[in-house]
Amino acid sequence: MNKYFLNDLNFERKDAGFKARRDALEIISQRKDFVVKFLPLWGGLKSRIITLPSLIKFIMSLGESDALFINFPVARPFWQVLFFAKKIKGFKLIPLIHDIDSLRGGTNHDIYRLAKCDMLISHNKKMSDFMSNHIQRDKIKEVKIFDYLVENMPDVQTNSIQDKRGIIFAGNLTPEKCGFIYDKNEDLFLFGVNYKKTDNPRYIGSFDANHPHKLITDGVFFGLIWDGDSSSTCSGDFGAYLRYNNPHKTSLYLSMGLPVFVWKEAAIADFIVDNRIGYSIANLDEARRIVNEISNDEYDEIKINSENIAKKLKGGFYFNNAIDEVLNVIENN
Repeated sequence: MNKYFLNDLNFERKDAGFKARRDALEIISQRKDFVVKFLPLWGGLKSRIITLPSLIKFIMSLGESDALFINFPVARPFWQVLFFAKKIKGFKLIPLIHDIDSLRGGTNHDIYRLAKCDMLISHNKKMSDFMSNHIQRDKIKEVKIFDYLVENMPDVQTNSIQDKRGIIFAGNLTPEKCGFIYDKNEDLFLFGVNYKKTDNPRYIGSFDANHPHKLITDGVFFGLIWDGDSSSTCSGDFGAYLRYNNPHKTSLYLSMGLPVFVWKEAAIADFIVDNRIGYSIANLDEARRIVNEISNDEYDEIKINSENIAKKLKGGFYFNNAIDEVLNVIENN
């Protein structure tokens, strides 16, 4: 069996939205059992037209025993091309799922497409259980949490925050995505782009997704995983999506050894609690209470656990493990 990974990235894109795909490329490129095929699918219309003949030539060269791993979703119109070639050539198609549109209020087209694949790598058990309504459960493996590769980790930790206790929130700070930070939550330390206030001393600024070292600080600090307009619960389409996806900011925080708070109904909450790397919370007031009351010894314990998980995230442990589980099924069937 020949094993391939289709690198679909347009390397002109450097934003955090493609960080998980770039990390998947880096992790799989280090494996000796895979061949990486570079075909940028995410450029403009002209770039996609130029790429199409090369994609067709590549996938039509695959044999029935070959396995092709891809990122999912796939840029238009390349999914149709991939599946048409699969029907002709019979190669095995295995997507690493980054997002499922139907879980964010979209159509069910993604589920129908995924059902046509040979195996899937989903985020977690709850996402897999959702898909099992349409897809055989034994075709689905989980990454459990996304790895997070970090460049040029500093030898000496630096402080970006002077306070000794607090809650950090990083990400896209637009009101449409996380309106809760604009509603009586001035005590949060904020990192990210699209922040709409100019007079908040706790807005630290943004950073390159590959260099998140601004998050390193002394004291008792937690990263917050939260979405929607409300401090009392996660709400809206983004909040509902937390019930199924692995938010990439979870991996961002943990890669810096930062314990986390996560909404108790989020799918990733089980991983956080089981590994003792943070707390599942019902609302932000509960998070504040924990920050204020937690002892240094208890915090040190979950901090050490978080740093141990960080080593795995920065080494590609979870994606590699999911790949091996998929290959074990394919090679023994």
